[in-house]
Amino acid sequence: MGALRLPSLADLDRRTAPAKRARELIEAIEGDLGGADRLSSVQRQLIRRLAMMLLWCESEDADALGGQRALDAERYGRVASHARRIAETLGVERVLKDVTPTLSEYLDAKARERTSQPQQEAS
Repeated sequence: MGALRLPSLADLDRRTAPAKRARELIEAIEGDLGGADRLSSVQRQLIRRLAMMLLWCESEDADALGGQRALDAERYGRVASHARRIAETLGVERVLKDVTPTLSEYLDAKARERTSQPQQEAS
């Protein structure tokens, strides 16, 4: 009697839209955490769980918005909450983009403002 082998993401037909989206999510999360080569096996497992929960939420969103079925808010909330906790455990957090202009960008903008002011005053 052989060992029982449970199906996994690797067993999916990778040509399907859900399989492609799952792979996109996994790769994006791995990138957020510094790349797949820097992750432990436990982190990779958690990333797969997180990706599947996010994929499920996306599917529920599409079904609800498309009118296929009503959103089960309690179930959706539980899954979203679990996904947030896994993301938090992994250390995934939003990093704010620095939008502060460089000194040269600031000076260029000020120069453009000065050159456009006489035209505005003349009108």
